[in-house]
Amino acid sequence: MKKLSDKEIMELVEKHMSYGSSGYVSWKGNQFEHFTEPWEFFAKVEEMRSYVERCLRLESNGIPINSNTVVWSWDKFQGLTKDDEYYDLLSVVGDIWHKGKDHFVFTVKNRDYNTVVIENGKITIKGDNDFSERGQYHYYKDLGYKYLNIGQGKNMGLCYANTKQYKAFFNKNNIPVAV
Repeated sequence: MKKLSDKEIMELVEKHMSYGSSGYVSWKGNQFEHFTEPWEFFAKVEEMRSYVERCLRLESNGIPINSNTVVWSWDKFQGLTKDDEYYDLLSVVGDIWHKGKDHFVFTVKNRDYNTVVIENGKITIKGDNDFSERGQYHYYKDLGYKYLNIGQGKNMGLCYANTKQYKAFFNKNNIPVAV
C-alpha cells in the first residue's frame, strides 16, 4: 500500500473515523480504541495515520475492525493477507493453551468463546463451555494448561506475537491450516 499524504489521511479521518461521547474511536462505525479526551487521539497525527493505515489494510484483507485486530493483536494481523494459507486460522485464533507436546486448545475470540481443540493434528470445535466466574484464564490454568509462548517475549501475551511467529509455531506442530 502506498504511503498516504497527511491531506489524504485527514480526509479519511473526516470521512470514516468518529469519536463518540463515551470516548470510543470508530472506523466506519466499528469501535477499535478508547480515549478519555478527544484531543488525546485527534492531536496525534502520526497515531491517526497509523490507525487509518491499519484499518485500510485490515479492510482490504476482509478482517473485521475491532480493538483486537487494530490494537491488541496488530502484530499478528499486520502480516496477514486474505490469500495466506493461514488466513482462516489466524483470523479467528485468540489464545493458545498447551498441555504436553501434542495437546493444544485454541480459544476463538469474537465467536462466543467457542473452543477449538487441536489434539494430534485433529480439530474439534466445542461450544457451550462454562469458563466460570473466574474467567477463561483460570479455567485452563486449573485444568493444568500453560499459556503458550511462541516467541513473543517472556511474560507477554499472544497479542504481542507476530504473523511469522504464529506460522512457525503452526508449521512446527503440524497444525492444520483451516478450521
